[in-house]
Amino acid sequence: MGISNSAIGLLVGLLVIMVYIRVRGVIPGRGEVVVEGIYREIGGIVKENIGEKGGRYMPMVLSIVLLIGVINILGLLPYVYTVTTQIIVTMGLSVTIIVGVTVMGLVKHKEGYFSIVMPVGSPILIGPFMVVVETISYLSRGLSLGVRLAANITAGHLLYSILTSFAYIMGKWGVLPISVLIAVILLEVGVALIQAYVYGLLTAIYIGEAEGV
Repeated sequence: MGISNSAIGLLVGLLVIMVYIRVRGVIPGRGEVVVEGIYREIGGIVKENIGEKGGRYMPMVLSIVLLIGVINILGLLPYVYTVTTQIIVTMGLSVTIIVGVTVMGLVKHKEGYFSIVMPVGSPILIGPFMVVVETISYLSRGLSLGVRLAANITAGHLLYSILTSFAYIMGKWGVLPISVLIAVILLEVGVALIQAYVYGLLTAIYIGEAEGV
């Protein structure tokens, strides 16, 4: 059985992270400053959404953000396969997170965790309807989390591909097509990083809900 492109992409992403975040010296360089900035930012997200107990979940959230961010950035390079454009990969990751959060909530709160599907203050008469709606909403988290990431990255890559072909064809017009292409590349870098940030933020929010029910 051969190794799939997705597996290779994930392994490359992990290798890049391991090489980049290694300790290089006593005096921090630019790389260390960037890593420390990311760590502080993710730490703030974790503390804000999970609370003081968030420290135990910090490695997981940080790893998710770094892995998705690195894979997205690598996908912008020529001839590099973008793992996060594959819905099976993003859905597998998101469903795993939601299942893990649900199991954690059930273990921690037992039957009290089911109160998440019945908002406080809801009228008794519409209680059953609210339970159905909130249950569907809860179960759709795994779907929306994975689809959002794959759809945004795929749409960005399609736009990038179209405008690259346009810039090549219209290159004789001079600076304008190249300027548009550079702007799109910068936009794609921003989208790649924002999607990783949003994924980590939503993960922290879901964990916080399971901790605080």
